[in-house]
Amino acid sequence: MLGAFQAKIASLGFIGWVALFVIQFVQIVIAFIPGGPVQIVAGALYGPVGGVLVCLLGTVAATFCVFAIIGRFGRGALTLFVDERDITAFKFLSDERRLERLVLILFFIPGTPKDALIYLFALTPIARGRFLLLATCARLPALVTSVLAGDSIAGGLWLRAGIMFLIISVISLAGYLIYNRILKAVRK
Repeated sequence: MLGAFQAKIASLGFIGWVALFVIQFVQIVIAFIPGGPVQIVAGALYGPVGGVLVCLLGTVAATFCVFAIIGRFGRGALTLFVDERDITAFKFLSDERRLERLVLILFFIPGTPKDALIYLFALTPIARGRFLLLATCARLPALVTSVLAGDSIAGGLWLRAGIMFLIISVISLAGYLIYNRILKAVRK
C-alpha cells in the first residue's frame, strides 16, 4: 500500500512536492495540527534529503508568514490561533535579553508547541531573520529524526522505525516535562 501511495505521489512530479510543501506550510500557520506526521510522510515519500528540504522550506515560509500576519494584524490575529491564557503565560517573552536563548531552548526541546510559539515570538522585539535562523536550527534535529523515521518505514525497516518512534516518544515526553519546568522557572 505504501509503495502504491509513493508511486502515485511520484507520478505527480513537482506538483506532489509542492503539495507536501503546502501541507507543511498550512500545518504551521494553523498551529494546532501536529507536525510530526507531515515530516514522517515527507521522509517516506522523498527520502532523507528531499524530505528534510521540503519540510525546512515549508517551515521557513510559514514562519515568515506568521510574522507577517502578526506584524500586520497584531495581537488580535494571535488570539485566533493561541488561547488568551497562553499569551498571558508568556509575558516573560518581553525580556529582550532572554529571547534568543529561549528561542533556541524552546524550539530544540521536542514536545513543545513550536508552531504556537512562533505566534508568541512574533509579538516580541526579536528580529524576524534572527528568529528564523535560531528557530530553524533548533528545530532541525527533531525534523531530521522524523524524516528518517518516515524513510525507514518506506524502506521496510520496521524495527528501526519502531525504535526511532520509541526514542522520539520518550524524548518528547521528557521535552514536555522540561518545557513545563522552564515555564515555571521563567515565570518566577
